Amino acid sequence: MPAAESQQDDTAHRIRAESREFRIAAVGLLLASMIGPAQLYCIQGILPQVAQGLHISEGDSRLVFLAAFAGFAVGLIPISLLSERYGRRSILLMSSTLATLICLLLVFCHDLTEIVLLRGLQGVLLAGVSAILMAYIGEEFEPPAVTPAMGVYAAGNALGSLLGQMLPAWIVGGTGSWRLALGVLAVLLLVVVMISGMTLPRSKFFVPSAISYVKESGLFLSHLSNPRLLVIYLLVFCFMGAIISIFNALPFRMESPPFNISPSVYGTFFLVILAGVFAAKASGAVAARIGIRITLLLSVVLMMAGVALLAIPTVWIIVIGAALVTAGAFAGYTCLTSLSAKIADRGRAQASALFLASSFTGSAMLGLIGSRVLTDTGWNGLLAYISGLMGLGFFLALTVRDTTSDGTEQKVGNRDQPR
Repeated sequence: MPAAESQQDDTAHRIRAESREFRIAAVGLLLASMIGPAQLYCIQGILPQVAQGLHISEGDSRLVFLAAFAGFAVGLIPISLLSERYGRRSILLMSSTLATLICLLLVFCHDLTEIVLLRGLQGVLLAGVSAILMAYIGEEFEPPAVTPAMGVYAAGNALGSLLGQMLPAWIVGGTGSWRLALGVLAVLLLVVVMISGMTLPRSKFFVPSAISYVKESGLFLSHLSNPRLLVIYLLVFCFMGAIISIFNALPFRMESPPFNISPSVYGTFFLVILAGVFAAKASGAVAARIGIRITLLLSVVLMMAGVALLAIPTVWIIVIGAALVTAGAFAGYTCLTSLSAKIADRGRAQASALFLASSFTGSAMLGLIGSRVLTDTGWNGLLAYISGLMGLGFFLALTVRDTTSDGTEQKVGNRDQPR
C-alpha cells in the first residue's frame, strides 16, 4: 500500500478551489468518474443487436443490462470496507482496471449465462469506483472546493453515460457488430484509466482503519438514522429512478411510429446528456446564491417541465423535454452528492455507499416498474408515473435544510470564488 495512503500527512493542505492542484485533480476526477457509467450503460443502446447475436429474447437481453446494476448494489458495501482499510486511490485504480478488462472479455461471450455473470462481476468492481470517488472528494478537497469537485464528478458521470451509450450505437450502426463496439470502448477506457491514474493526486488525508463489522454496521445504521441523510437518499432514489425510466423507454418510443428513428440516429439523441454536464457545473454556483433547498426545488420543477414536453409527439419538442429532465436530474444529483459528503463527517465511504445504493436501487427498481407501466399503460401512463415521482421529490426537497446541525449556514461551493 502506498505510504501516502497509509497515514495522514499533517504538513499537507487539502485541495483548494481555483488552484493549479485543483485543475490537475479535476482532470483525473473527470476521467475516473466516466469509467463507471460508460461501462454500466454500454449495453443499453445495443440491446437489440446483443439479443440477435446471442440468440436470446428481448426480455433476456434486459437481464444483461440489469446484471451490472445488481452487481453494483452487491459490491458497494464490501468494496467500501476494503477502501477504509487499504486506501481510496489504490482500490479505485484496481477496480477500474479490472472492470475495464472484463468489458473487453464481454466480446468473447457466446451465451446468456456467460455475459450475465461477467456483467454482474463488472458491476461489483464498478461499485469500487463511484463510492470511493465520493469519499475521496470529501477527504482530499477543502469544504469550498467540495461542490466544484462534485460538479466535476457529476459531469464525468454524464460524459461517461454519453460515451457508453453513443459510441457503441454508432459503431453498431456502421458495422453491425456489437462485439467490435464493446471492444473499441474497452480499449478506449483502458487509456482513460491510465491517464486518470497519472493525474489523480495520491491521498493525503486518508487514515486507514481495521475492518470491524460491528463498527461498520454501526456507521451504516447511524447514517440511516440521520433524517437529513435519509432525505438525501430518498431524493436521489426518485431522481435516478425517474431519469432511467424515461431513457429506458425513449428508444422504443422513438424507433416506433410515428417517428421510426433508426438506432444509429437515436444514438445521437443521447447528446441531450450534455445538458446534464452544464447543469451539474452550474448548480454549485446557483446553490451558493439562493440556497440548496431552492436549487433542489428548481431542479424538480425543471424535470416536471421536461416531462410535460415529452407528452407532445414532435421530435424536437421531445428532445427539449429530455434535455430539461436531464438537466434537472443532474443539477439535483450534484447538490445531493455535495450535501451527503458534508453531512457525513465520519464513515464517508459508508455514506457514499448508501448514497449510491439509493441511486442504483432507484434506477433498477423504479426503472423496472417504469418498464411495466409503459407496457401496461403506454407512453402517457409512463409520464404520469414519472410525474408522481417528481411530486414526491418536490415534497422531500421542501424538508431539506440549508443549515448544519450547529445552526451555521450550509454553503454549497464558494460564494467568494470568481465566476
